[in-house]
Amino acid sequence: QADITFQEAVLELEKLEKQIETDVRTSFYDYQKSIIQIDSAFDKIKFREEEIKVNEISMLMGEASGVQLLESKVRLADEKSYYFQGLINYYIAIANMNKGIGLIGYYG
Repeated sequence: QADITFQEAVLELEKLEKQIETDVRTSFYDYQKSIIQIDSAFDKIKFREEEIKVNEISMLMGEASGVQLLESKVRLADEKSYYFQGLINYYIAIANMNKGIGLIGYYG
């Protein structure tokens, strides 16, 4: 009876170790993905800001309408939203990695 209980405990431990390893790997991949998302969104924000400047000048010269300028501003807002979502994903991934290794504040 004791051997069976011990074997069950060992199997449960191995299962938990595999689950923790999977969770940490997933968190690390999420961390990498969030960095890519942040970098990409940052570049797109800079592009959209330039697009707004061009549309403002074009509007002053009568070559663009207010609708085009408004659409540019909406696209900028969308890119900022993606950027902030990337930051959220980044901090969630860091928190999950810290949880997985059992150390608060080790990453980040």
